[in-house]
Amino acid sequence: MRYMLLIYMEENAMDQAQREHCYQESGQLAHELNRGGQFVSAAPLQPVSTATTVQVRTGKRLVMDGPFAEMREQLGGYFMIEAKDLDEAIGIAGRIPGARVGSVEIRPVIEVEGLPGKAAATDDESEIRALIDGLHRAHYRKDADGVAALYAEDAAVFNLAPPLAHRGVDRREKQAWLDSWEGPVEVEGRDVHITVSGDLAFCHAFFRLSGKKTGVDQRICFWMRETLCLERSGGAWRIVHEHTSVPFYMDGSLRPAFDLQPAAEASH
Repeated sequence: MRYMLLIYMEENAMDQAQREHCYQESGQLAHELNRGGQFVSAAPLQPVSTATTVQVRTGKRLVMDGPFAEMREQLGGYFMIEAKDLDEAIGIAGRIPGARVGSVEIRPVIEVEGLPGKAAATDDESEIRALIDGLHRAHYRKDADGVAALYAEDAAVFNLAPPLAHRGVDRREKQAWLDSWEGPVEVEGRDVHITVSGDLAFCHAFFRLSGKKTGVDQRICFWMRETLCLERSGGAWRIVHEHTSVPFYMDGSLRPAFDLQPAAEASH
């Protein structure tokens, strides 16, 4: 479910240095939420002195400087998030830096069909994007059962690990790999394109894998190419084919091109 987290505080609650630090912390939180598939958008607001209020009464528009009501705490910014329930939204609200000097109001968002942008996506596409987000969250939680549940039992999996092909997801093998990381396994998607035809769907994207392997000093971070084929069975989409790859340099060194990054995101 989507929630709006409205951040209220006194405008003089922070000096400029504290405000800059708050922006930095909020940015870090936004990236953490994004890696878990929970981030929608966020932004701070300009001071209330820049506000303009508009009213329409008996067909006449009234424009006034400033906010509608004088309040001790003013709306200073917001986070829009995806959360499974109110308890999860409360947990995220408690991580917002502004909550330490002000307050965060949590409001569930009413999903209105037919609006432009992401809200106009088909139900099938929305379900598939939710599945991909769930796959990323399961990696972040290091939950092998959660990963395996999104694949068909006989899925053809061509990932980066030997051998050349896998059939389905081996839960014990997957959990052992997840446990070899010190912290969360972070997966971020870019340029996710989905095509649906009946009960079959095709998806291609770039995924960034990052985290800290146990016993390895340097943090790992690289982009992969990902292709998924999904099938709807029993009313639910499952991954039936996965192909993951990293290009390698064609100079005879056979070095994997871990330094490559996607170009600027294409419009969908």
